[in-house]
Amino acid sequence: MKKVLLVASVQSHICQFHRPLVELLHSKGFEVHVAAHYNLDVKPGLKLDFVDKVIEIPFSRSITSSENVAAYKAIKKLIDTTYYDVIHCNTPIASVLTRLAAQKTRKKGTKIIYTAHGFQFYKGSSKKDWLLYYPIEKVMSHYTDLIFTINKEDYEVAQQFHCDNVVYIPGVGVDTNRFKVAQPINLRNELSLPEDAFIVLSVGELFPRKNHKVIIDAMPSLKQYPIYYVICGNGILESELKEQCVKNEVVDRVFFLGYRRDIPQVMKACNVFAFPSTREGLGLAGIEAMAAGLPVVSSNINGILDYMIENKTGHMCSPNDPDAFAKAILDFYQSSEKIAEIAEFNAEHAKMFDTKASIDAIEKGYRSIVDFN
Repeated sequence: MKKVLLVASVQSHICQFHRPLVELLHSKGFEVHVAAHYNLDVKPGLKLDFVDKVIEIPFSRSITSSENVAAYKAIKKLIDTTYYDVIHCNTPIASVLTRLAAQKTRKKGTKIIYTAHGFQFYKGSSKKDWLLYYPIEKVMSHYTDLIFTINKEDYEVAQQFHCDNVVYIPGVGVDTNRFKVAQPINLRNELSLPEDAFIVLSVGELFPRKNHKVIIDAMPSLKQYPIYYVICGNGILESELKEQCVKNEVVDRVFFLGYRRDIPQVMKACNVFAFPSTREGLGLAGIEAMAAGLPVVSSNINGILDYMIENKTGHMCSPNDPDAFAKAILDFYQSSEKIAEIAEFNAEHAKMFDTKASIDAIEKGYRSIVDFN
């Protein structure tokens, strides 16, 4: 049986983003293996039970980590001892290590695919990021047969690389209907909020690039209104963000719900979605919020720009401007008519990024280098 190896830094990445791809590959007669580091203990409810085999590889997300030496040796041993028709790489460091390790098997006919979930360099990023990451991605494109990009800015950049086959896909896919038809939970009751509470929601790991801090810094200027901020996600910045809430005297206005498996239902219970990231490949959470009918208050950065339209999908702000975010949130608080108008538009707009559209584009890319017959 033909085999595909999906590679990512952590197993949760495959769980969260690649089930539709695995289903496509299974339907075409491929056996699917996954090589990634186990992290499902911190992602309750996620199970990697839809693939045929899982191989533990100790990838680290840190470019300087010595653990990646062991990871390189482990992925090279796997590739040298098991023939794969396709090796599909995801996440930057795991993809670099895997493509370096796969050159011997590539010469034997293995096709190497790389999905760029957002380059580390982009318009507005630091010169350091461009000097460090751009050359790495360009060099590694020599060792790649197909590159998928999930936003248009990355697609334009990848045209400058050495891989002749670059395909834009509208993200890795969102089941828009799941968010559209979800029934709201009673979040106000769960959090003991007043009935007139206006809830601003963010969904994302508590990591620096998700930039939850800017919304926490916006909250003091909104204290005269019944506006509350709810964050779904866990991560290394939890203590720091909670300390910021104490400093800003908004502890009673900001709620940390941790990792949740009922995001569609939570979204339906909220009024506005805040997406203040400093970098996003595309930002599925923003599209999911649109599918749920929420206006979005977002950063005006790379991948998010693929679907945000000022005053049509919501408002865009500089990721470092808490006053702008406060003003945008307040604008929606003061206009239920605007919320209703944008909600209707967003539910339709999100369909551009539905799973079917994404998988159709992925299949077309695969067919250009792999026999699917």
